[in-house]
Amino acid sequence: MELNQETLKKAYNYLSKDPCLKFLIKRFSHDIDISERYNKNYAKALSFLIIEQQVSFKAAITIKKRFIEKVNNLSDCLLYTSDAADE
Repeated sequence: MELNQETLKKAYNYLSKDPCLKFLIKRFSHDIDISERYNKNYAKALSFLIIEQQVSFKAAITIKKRFIEKVNNLSDCLLYTSDAADE
């Protein structure tokens, strides 16, 4: 099964049978971008996962937006260097 917006919607519908998950889905589903999980820029995708695991969900969204502004046009190689984002 390919993971895309349609399958994500099906997953939301299934998971919404649970009252707790239903609340979370209603509250946060608009902030989830499933395409981030399949970014061809592996360094950026890995960075997103690390950010999400280290901070709260709302803070992670803000940090990821700022991170994207800084590194959006950098390749994997440039992203791996410590001072590339300062260029």
